[in-house]
Amino acid sequence: MPAYFGETANACALDRCIMHCADNFHWAEKYPVRDMGNGKVRAAGMALAMQGSCISNVDVGSCTLKLSDCGTYNMMIGAADMGTGCDTILAQMAAEVLDCEPDDITVFGADTDASPYDSGSYASSTTYITGMATQNAALELRENIKKIGAQLLGCAASEVDFDGKEVYIINPDGADNGAVSVSLSDIATKAQVNNTIPVDVTATYSSPVSPPPYMVGMVEIELDKETGAVKILDYQAVVDCGIPVNPNLARVQTEGGIGQGIGMALYENVTYNAGGKIAENDFMQYKIPTRQDVGHINVEFETSYELQPIWSQVNRRDSYQYTGSCAGTCHLSRNRRMAQDSSVYPRENTYGNGRPKLARKGPKSEMIHIIYMAAGNSRRFGSNKLFYELDGKPMYRHLLERLIEIKDRYNKLKNAESNNPVIDITVVTRYREILDYCACIPDCHAVLSPDSEKGISYTIKAGIMAVQEQKKTGMQDYYMFAVADQPYLKSQSVIKLIDKVLENKGNMKSVFSLRCGDTVGNPCVFHSSLIPQLLSLEGDKGGRSVAKKYDCVYVDIADERELTDIDTLSNSKHTVTL
Repeated sequence: MPAYFGETANACALDRCIMHCADNFHWAEKYPVRDMGNGKVRAAGMALAMQGSCISNVDVGSCTLKLSDCGTYNMMIGAADMGTGCDTILAQMAAEVLDCEPDDITVFGADTDASPYDSGSYASSTTYITGMATQNAALELRENIKKIGAQLLGCAASEVDFDGKEVYIINPDGADNGAVSVSLSDIATKAQVNNTIPVDVTATYSSPVSPPPYMVGMVEIELDKETGAVKILDYQAVVDCGIPVNPNLARVQTEGGIGQGIGMALYENVTYNAGGKIAENDFMQYKIPTRQDVGHINVEFETSYELQPIWSQVNRRDSYQYTGSCAGTCHLSRNRRMAQDSSVYPRENTYGNGRPKLARKGPKSEMIHIIYMAAGNSRRFGSNKLFYELDGKPMYRHLLERLIEIKDRYNKLKNAESNNPVIDITVVTRYREILDYCACIPDCHAVLSPDSEKGISYTIKAGIMAVQEQKKTGMQDYYMFAVADQPYLKSQSVIKLIDKVLENKGNMKSVFSLRCGDTVGNPCVFHSSLIPQLLSLEGDKGGRSVAKKYDCVYVDIADERELTDIDTLSNSKHTVTL
């Protein structure tokens, strides 16, 4: 049986966990021993651990999702919630696919007479295995809801979409019955009359791999050399368990495991007398740690994900699937529809509960998703070049501020015609200072990508996946990649490039780039059909390796200095005059 043996870890952030934990713990100040001068010493230690997330090629998870007659959902699972929070997490995952609130999903726990089969809640398997089954069941149920809605609207299922509250006609022009949408409660009612499309769906999943959560713990103890008494002063832990679906639940599970480990190391013991009788036969003798005994425990996370393209069929619809690196109770499996899905549209308006409502003004025009890459290593610069001051402000802000101004200008002009934006911006960075700056800017989305230190491909992937997470993409969209170490790039040049892309409608050109003479530079723009190729990049290989395979549309500019990437201090001995 190939369970575990020979498996290769597809992602691991253990190195970042160690560095993160060492920073929190102040390792250099505490290790190895400090003599306190009062008969006590303080010592620091570290431990690493890993464990599988399920038994690969063995564990099975299942989920049944049913649309109730009132327009909410019932979920039946065979995994038992033993305090791990799996009921909450699986409801969250289903709600993401069905565009509803987790409170709209009623979870019915394990009942061997009624629940679909599940191997059980153990070994960090529930979110990874049963979570995938939940996702697949929700995807199929979503498609069935659209089919019933299409019947009520008198059109094909390909002509409608579902926003969590209603099934609506994407392009209502020419609708012969006057109706352009139908509510979820009406669909639930229709499911009970002259219907052959199931609204209760069961999905089952088993994994060929078992991605492990990785854990780092650092502890400082105080030892009384005369009595041997040990007191725990500080315990810092950092965990790579993929992408936490519910960080709070993941954190308390980790804290509980740490408490058990402290108990096993310092308090819990089983001894036998000469007659073979256990001395610790009640809780007066069998000591377990109290809350005071475990000291200060702090748990934080580093994220990672497996990049495994798995083409699967869900009601004859292609889905491009990404799963997180590890599971436990905190892994989120991702399924994002890619180029063949024309049903994802920009949001407008909200429901009374604050949830966004999809626009119904027909197919959206092309969008340009600007991915601003501010995660470089600055190996040749001598310091972090992104924070190097040019004209009184950090380098990364120069081009970013111009791009934000361009975005606002285009979207304002477009909004005079419709509510659909033309441009959005996603900043990808390794630095919390940049995240904090972006947090103060309206409509500027920023994501933390620690893996970017491994190469530019990780920054590209993080940006694409962040855009996909926002559900803003469609099949005719474009992705513009701009770099933060290009402060001399003028707004006029970027505008020329954007205009050229927007003029491309119907011509199916896939790649656009700036050029000065024989010098080609960033930004570079890719059609959404090339996203799978960009996501397959590895290491420090960037988008140019994809662009050179296609007939690129060049936008010529006059000043080559605009295309300069600041790699060394000598490149930056200029003022930014634009």
